[in-house]
Amino acid sequence: MNAMKNARTRKALILLVGGLLLGVGVGTAALSGQPDTVPPEIKVFIPQRGDVYVLNQPVEASWAVEDPEPSSGLKAVLASAPDGEPIDTATVGRKEFRVFAVDEAGNAASVAVPYRVRYRAEILEPLPQAAFAEVGARPPLRALRGEEIPFAISIRDYFDEAVPRAVGTLTALDPATRAIVAVEEGILGVFRFDPEAGVYRYTLRTEGLEPGSYELIVQFNDVLTIYRIAFEVTE
Repeated sequence: MNAMKNARTRKALILLVGGLLLGVGVGTAALSGQPDTVPPEIKVFIPQRGDVYVLNQPVEASWAVEDPEPSSGLKAVLASAPDGEPIDTATVGRKEFRVFAVDEAGNAASVAVPYRVRYRAEILEPLPQAAFAEVGARPPLRALRGEEIPFAISIRDYFDEAVPRAVGTLTALDPATRAIVAVEEGILGVFRFDPEAGVYRYTLRTEGLEPGSYELIVQFNDVLTIYRIAFEVTE
């Protein structure tokens, strides 16, 4: 990695102006008279494709650019974050870290590295916790028809701070047909944030559910926080 970064500074002088990295200087192609037909070479070390980080997690970008021989010199380099500075983990969801470079001969290259940012989630209610696993792998959550099942889920960031603006829903499915079974007038149950406890709550009312087996899906808007729960309603 260090060799690559040293090579970058040998090819051109790199200046940081705002979010734009500008390369100035004379490359070897200009000195030798050889045409430069090779685009800049970009390597991104952090983040890596498919990396998953927690909301607000400090992660320093690590990347390097060089203009291979015969080099005309780097003209401009643009990146989502400068090398050694934090990447974006301020919101959850799918992200891309991008680096673009062009040399003095007009050869251009770009790299886009996808990564994700998620919440730190923990189920607090209901018990037993064994129900929160792959459907069929554990004993299901059971309730008598008409019983109310309270759900409480902790949604926090990297620093263990409660996240008050997450969006969570509960969906009931018929496991045989995969059809959605209404649990509220709006079909989905929506979690509300309890500021005093710092958790998200939802109460599942079972009076509208026929006796039988269901699959409950609890999901939050980071997409990766998802629980599939085998659920049985009895008379």
